[in-house]
Parts: sequence; C-alpha cells; structure tokens
Amino acid sequence: TPRPRRMLSLELPWAADKAVQQLGRVHRSNQVHPPAFTCVVSDVGGEARFVSAVTRRLRQLGAMTRGDRQAGLGTSGDAFGFGKLDLMSGPYGAKALGCVLVEIARQSTIVAPPPGSGWPGGNFRAFAMDAKRELEEQEVALEENSALKKGGLKRFLNRLLGISTSIQAGLIWALTAHVTRLEDADREAGVLDEGVVSLNRHGRFGRLRRVEEISAEPVCTG
Repeated sequence: TPRPRRMLSLELPWAADKAVQQLGRVHRSNQVHPPAFTCVVSDVGGEARFVSAVTRRLRQLGAMTRGDRQAGLGTSGDAFGFGKLDLMSGPYGAKALGCVLVEIARQSTIVAPPPGSGWPGGNFRAFAMDAKRELEEQEVALEENSALKKGGLKRFLNRLLGISTSIQAGLIWALTAHVTRLEDADREAGVLDEGVVSLNRHGRFGRLRRVEEISAEPVCTG
C-alpha cells in the first residue's frame, strides 16, 4: 500500500517475541513508506522490566538480520522513545544497579536529585531509608555482588513491581543516572561500544548525487 501506516500499541506483551510479531503486522515487504509505532508507556519504574525485554529483543533481531544492533530500533537507536526505561539491552545496567544498591545501604549518593520534586521523602537519606525497608521486604540484597550475578538486574526489575510508585521513581532515576555516568566515562576514554557506526552519517564527506552506469555485461544463459 502507498499509504503510511502507524500502529498505536496500548499494551506491550510480556513476551518480547509476541511484541515483535505484533509490530510486524504493519511492517510488510514492498511497502512504500516505513511504518511508525507509538507505544504507550507509563513512567512507573516497574514498567522498565517490560520495556527492556522488548528493546533487547529488537536489538538482537537487528544484530542477526543486518549485523547492527541498532537496526531493529531505527536509525536513532531509540525509535520507540523508550529512553531511560531501557535498562537491560546495554552493558551498564547491572553495574549501575550495583552502584545504586551500595548507595542505598550507605544512605549517600553522587547522583543529583530528580528535577522538580527532588528525592521522595525530601532528601536522599530519607529516600534511602524507605527504599531499604521496601527492598528488604522484597528480599533484595543491598550488595553489589547481587546485582552483578547472572539475572540480577532482571530479578531486581521484577521485584520493583511490589514497591510503592514513589520509591520506584527514585530508584529508576538513580539507576538511569548511573548508566549515563558509566556511558560518559567510557565515551571519554574512547572505549564506548556504539555498534556499527556510519562515518558519513551527516554527509560530512559528501552525499550521493548521481548513479551512472559504466558498462553492462550480458548474463550467460548457456
């Protein structure tokens, strides 16, 4: 069809492969315009578990089909606008979680407070005390090693669903702030893995103006 398609996804499926299949309903071969997707996602921290699963699967599909982990997400790498809620598809989520758990136990942080309302409870110390109590009720160990274990981040995001929304918001803010800090540190050190990068992404070295056929050879049918 020559008409552009847009899908409004009101609820992401639990299974990532189901979400990919759902999005594929409007992504067909020989289409004139690529489809656009709008996923309705709340800012509740526990929803990061669902968003991360879908985003990681899309990155895996891009790596397998095009050799580029960003291909499944579009050219921007965040085509669905998941932004800070995507924590599991990158290499920094578990390390950032370890930093958050240690800071909650110590009741001190290097992260700036969220803009506007600030930390739940008025300051980080009060927030950390409430977060520690609720995390311990969910049997989350406040140790860096527990975050670095296999499945540690996934388990933490699952347990967030049983925590009050204000504490969820504070934990996700601290978690994403540490992810950004770790990414920036690797970028400054020149060791950030950005996947396949186009050196001429913004036309720095010129743009394609014309395609000219130099010669043609007949296909041998014998």
